[in-house]
Amino acid sequence: MRHAREGSSHSGACLCCLLGADGVLYRIEGIAMWAFLQSAIWTALGWIFRSVLVKFVVAFGMFFVVKILAEVITYALPNALNLSGLIRAVPAGVWYYASLLQLQYGLPLIVSASISRFLIRRLPVIG
Repeated sequence: MRHAREGSSHSGACLCCLLGADGVLYRIEGIAMWAFLQSAIWTALGWIFRSVLVKFVVAFGMFFVVKILAEVITYALPNALNLSGLIRAVPAGVWYYASLLQLQYGLPLIVSASISRFLIRRLPVIG
């Protein structure tokens, strides 16, 4: 092979011999430059389809299932009208400490966090 800059013959191991002055792609250790680029492109596309796309589809499916399950569970829970009799039966001392401890804020927070933890642990990928 002739050296592209000097016009002399050599082993062809330098980077200037990848694409000669005449625009011809030279071979690197038996592999054509186009084959090397094509291999890199196919490897990148394979990685995208094997890992990124599959993970996106699985995450979207899990989100959709959890969303549907949350709607079904919300529909199945009793409404607030049935709880009014229970609230009237609570003595005044309990109301004082519940207000002092801010249970009207903390109790729904704890219940929703526990339900979320329960649902997330049931997912096979995360669990």
